[in-house]
Amino acid sequence: MTKRLEIAFQKGAKRRLHLVLLLASLFWLVLIGRLFQIQILEAGRYQVRAQSQNFREATQKAQRGAIYDRHGMKLAFNITAQSFFGVPDSIVSPKEIASKFSRNFGKGYDYIFNNLQSGRKFFWIIRQTEASQAELVESWGFKGVYVREEFKRTKPLGGLAQDLIGLTDVDNKGLSGLELYYDSLLAGEDGSEVLQKDARGELYNIKELSWKEAKPGYSLGLTLDVQLQWILESKLRQGIIQTKSESGFGLLMDPLTGEILALATVHNPNLPSLENQGRLRPLTDQFEPGSTLKAFTAAAALEEKVKTPEDIIYAEKGKWPVGVGKRVLHDIHEYENLTFQEAVAFSSNIALAKTGLEIGRKRLYRYLRDFGFGFKTGIELPGETSGKLQSYEDWNRMTLISNSIGYGISVTALQLASAYAALANGGTLLKPYVVKAILDSRGQTVKEFSPTPLRQVISPETARTVREFLKLVVEEGTGTSAKLEGVEIGGKTGTARKVKIGTKGYSDEYLSSFVGFFPVEKPRYIGLIALDSPKGMHYGGQTAAPVFREIVRDILSLPSTPTFELIRPENLTTDRPGEPVQTVAAKPGSGEAKISKISQGKQAL
Repeated sequence: MTKRLEIAFQKGAKRRLHLVLLLASLFWLVLIGRLFQIQILEAGRYQVRAQSQNFREATQKAQRGAIYDRHGMKLAFNITAQSFFGVPDSIVSPKEIASKFSRNFGKGYDYIFNNLQSGRKFFWIIRQTEASQAELVESWGFKGVYVREEFKRTKPLGGLAQDLIGLTDVDNKGLSGLELYYDSLLAGEDGSEVLQKDARGELYNIKELSWKEAKPGYSLGLTLDVQLQWILESKLRQGIIQTKSESGFGLLMDPLTGEILALATVHNPNLPSLENQGRLRPLTDQFEPGSTLKAFTAAAALEEKVKTPEDIIYAEKGKWPVGVGKRVLHDIHEYENLTFQEAVAFSSNIALAKTGLEIGRKRLYRYLRDFGFGFKTGIELPGETSGKLQSYEDWNRMTLISNSIGYGISVTALQLASAYAALANGGTLLKPYVVKAILDSRGQTVKEFSPTPLRQVISPETARTVREFLKLVVEEGTGTSAKLEGVEIGGKTGTARKVKIGTKGYSDEYLSSFVGFFPVEKPRYIGLIALDSPKGMHYGGQTAAPVFREIVRDILSLPSTPTFELIRPENLTTDRPGEPVQTVAAKPGSGEAKISKISQGKQAL
């Protein structure tokens, strides 16, 4: 009996051992299978999950390119700034963090607290702080709040040329001006890097896991001259204040190359501005040019031999029924017989309207078109408009008369200045441009831009004759307020009523303008001044012409200006016979529009 019990016990023990071994084998098989599934079959999914818990991908911002003036002066570039972000799953005191940042930086407590509690993996708390602010945040020592170095755009010359240069947002993306138009070049290419969290929850960089190195952006070398830009802006501002204008805009240009030397929009600092700040009005705003367009009617008449400078035109004693209903065209003064040159100098509407009728609609349209009216200039800036020039097929007698004296057509300041540049340089229309060169991150020239002639509109002889007409405008005609002793200035005044917005007809406000150049024989500078809604005196000769005169005065005072090439020889004084006294320290030719170097050792802009 005992023997049988012992045998039965031994058999039971074996079965139990076999069962334990079987269960153990099954356990290990399941465990190995699960490990195979995790490490082999589903390795990718778990790697992603692990990385999402322990790794953070961070953008490595590219260094944005700088913007220089023609002499290598920096107008816009990047500096470093400290930005702070939170990693919510590492933060232990969200209320205190939200309270501190809200109190010291004026950010909403709820906004910060909710984002820190939202389960997000990354949240910018404050961007691009000043050095003192960064030190304060770092002194708090909050767990889960980290600092990143970013780039911040700065303009060392403040608001100078701000509309032209443009703005960028907090992420260094261009919003307006050159910053917008050339954003893809300036921005460069962002890189990326991987941050890993250690056992204490702190993030650190893993160099070997960096995904892509950031590529710096290209820089721009402009045709702009900061000295001329300052002169233009300051004199515009003075003119606006003196005439109580709402605003004004203007530009300076090299007529031999098409280079924009200065371009500005200025608002009256004493008036609340309702306009869209940052708009490049010399490119975007269309206006009727008024009498400034008469120079091109004169050019067409001379080129087509419809008129000579000495031809006599009867100006109807200032009142002329035009032959369209009961419409009557007026002049300010009761002129009778005028030579063609005098008609332009004294801005006779009647004489120029009669001239336009002799030219005819088809020929006048062709010249206005060839001078660039009705088409964009193609300058490398955002927002340019084309103006308005109806096809001659849609012109009637009244349209021809109106267009001859600058009404019924709309232009931009840039178009008008470019057209005057053609008169100044001998009849060639040039494409205006503001970027002289594109540079890489080492300052080497990648691409350089040069003058682009579009077409020969009139002969050099006709251009010379029109310049003489415009010289008489300043010497004896409507532009005498632009006259400056010692330098020959040519130009034309313009006074046009502003078109009513959203309806037909004209308002009671004016846009007063003056387009000028100097010296007359070989012009080196073209300038356009426009004053919006001057109060009291509103004629271009009374308001805009004096501003141009003061700009010329300041240009001549610059050490870099080749004064002897610009002033009249008979006005030079001497210490001894044959020895002129040089009042401005400059070598002849030192102010020419030459390609200048960004800095020593770098290729030219």
